[in-house]
Amino acid sequence: MSSSISNGASRGDRVLFLTIPDLAFLEALSKQLPQGIVVCLGDREAVYEHRRAGAHLDNVMFVAATPDEIPWQDGFFNWVSDEGAPAELGVYREVLRVLAPGGALVARSLDSSRLEQAGLRRDGEFLRKPEA
Repeated sequence: MSSSISNGASRGDRVLFLTIPDLAFLEALSKQLPQGIVVCLGDREAVYEHRRAGAHLDNVMFVAATPDEIPWQDGFFNWVSDEGAPAELGVYREVLRVLAPGGALVARSLDSSRLEQAGLRRDGEFLRKPEA
């Protein structure tokens, strides 16, 4: 999950993790994306703990939310990592909604064939949303 995004993301990308990755990885990704933003979803307790531990990370946000109700605008994220997300219909809908045209999904938890049927296309180890 993590290395796939860090190998492909560039300076201004907007990255969404449907769970909260390791803090050391987030520190490295934060430096790699100085003009970008990283958003991590989690339950209230995990978010509270990570906000304290990651307070020094200017472009990383920890948001109390579930992957089936992502509190973000449509087509915002260039990258989404689904690792650890439940394979539920609402999660599929939300990932498709927040992924930008041309954006990439690192599909580890969700069924990639189901996402391909919904319109994402295979691009090496990623699934990409077609350009608008």
